[in-house]
Amino acid sequence: MLTLDRQFMAGMAYYSGIRKLGAGVVRVGPGVPSLQWETIERLKPTAIVAVPSFIIKLIQYAEDNGININASSVKKAVCIGENIRTEQLEPNILAQKITDKWNIQLFSTYASTEMQTHLPNAKPVKAGI
Repeated sequence: MLTLDRQFMAGMAYYSGIRKLGAGVVRVGPGVPSLQWETIERLKPTAIVAVPSFIIKLIQYAEDNGININASSVKKAVCIGENIRTEQLEPNILAQKITDKWNIQLFSTYASTEMQTHLPNAKPVKAGI
C-alpha cells in the first residue's frame, strides 16, 4: 500500500524485494481505504506493506463499514515510514493502537526517516555567506 510513482525509492525497493522472495505483489497504492479493503477481500493477501498511520485509517474504515478485520486474510503488516517500536524495541503507542483492534503481526523496517539521526554536539549551519 505504497506508491511506486514519482520514482519513490522505498516503493521500488519493497516491490523488488518482494518479487525476489518469490511472493506475489498486488500494487494498490496509498490513500483510498475502500480500494484497499475491496482488494483485500477480492484477492486475499496474507500480508500488506503500509505506513502504520494508514493502517489506523484502514481499521477506522473497516469499523465504519462493518468489515471484520480479524476475519480478513491479512495476518502480517510490514510497516514503513513511521516507528512502531520504542527504544527498548517494545511496541509503541501506534503499534498498540493497531494490534489492540487488528490481530496481525507487525514488522518494522527502517530507513533514514525512522533513524531520527541526532548528533549531540552538532552546531547549526547558517545559510548564506
